[in-house]
Amino acid sequence: MLTMKRWSLAFCHKLHGISLNTFYRKCSYRGSCLLFLQDARGILFGAFLSEIRECAKYYGSAETFVFTFKGPDGKMDPEHPTLHVYRWSKLNSYFIYTDHDVLGIGGGGHYAISVDKDLLRGSSSCCLTFNSPVLSSSEDFIVKAFQVWTFEDY
Repeated sequence: MLTMKRWSLAFCHKLHGISLNTFYRKCSYRGSCLLFLQDARGILFGAFLSEIRECAKYYGSAETFVFTFKGPDGKMDPEHPTLHVYRWSKLNSYFIYTDHDVLGIGGGGHYAISVDKDLLRGSSSCCLTFNSPVLSSSEDFIVKAFQVWTFEDY
C-alpha cells in the first residue's frame, strides 16, 4: 500500500559528526532511507537503502538502488541536474555491507559506493549489483556532504 511519509533527517555529518559509529547509532533499524553524498567536486549521488544496521555481511533487498546527478560528460549541471538511477541488475545480491570500517553499497568486485569510517573519503566503482558506472566525480573522492533521510508516518 502506498502511503505518504514525512522525510526526517536522521544523520548529517555537519550536525552529528564524522563517525561511522554515530551514523549507525542514528540510522540503524529505522527502516528504508535515502543516503545523499556530495563529493568535493560538487557531484551529488547516493542510494536508496532498504535498511541500515551494522552487520559484517551483506544484507538488504532488491528495493535498493543507487543514483547520481552526474551527466555523461562527468559533470553535473546545477541549473538542470539530471537524475540517473541504477536498479538491481539481478547479477548478485550484494546490496549493503556495513561494519566498523566501511559503509559499502553494492558488490561483485567493487562497491558502487563506499565510505570510510571517518566519513571523509570514499570511492565509487563500476558495480555488478546495479550495473552502475562510477557515480562520483572520480573513483576516489573526498566527502563534502553526507546525509541520511528516513521516512516517518504523519
